[in-house]
Amino acid sequence: NILEFLDETFLRSSESVAQNNELEESSQLLLVKDEITNKLASTLRWGRGSKCAAAAGQAAPRPSKLLILYSYEGNQFCRLVREVLTELSISYELRSCGKGSPRREELASITGGSSQCPTLLDPNNADLEYLQDSADIITYLYKQYALWTPPNQALRSISS
Repeated sequence: NILEFLDETFLRSSESVAQNNELEESSQLLLVKDEITNKLASTLRWGRGSKCAAAAGQAAPRPSKLLILYSYEGNQFCRLVREVLTELSISYELRSCGKGSPRREELASITGGSSQCPTLLDPNNADLEYLQDSADIITYLYKQYALWTPPNQALRSISS
């Protein structure tokens, strides 16, 4: 029987089936956990990153080349930077580099060994090699590409 052959060849045993089921259940739990934490973070941040800020008005300077952001899901500092990029209506290239990703090596080669996220590269600014601290990145984004500092008191302190 072809199905038996495939089971024996690829599944090898009922243990493999059980392991596959455990992995699938584990993956489902991680997806649920991610969904819950994302919704919680969005709720606690009162809709940050869901619309453009007034500071991103038509007179705001715009980058001619895409900014590059090394980031990964599940990191609150990366999320904050992505939200500010959205609020300022800045187009960017997202290079996802979660732990274990080959992009981590790419990032480390750019920074001289660090794979810290978030990391921002701005090819529009020859004087800027890269920025890695979320507060520094937000300060830079508002100074370079916004009309004024953010209206949120918590962000104002790190972006002025």
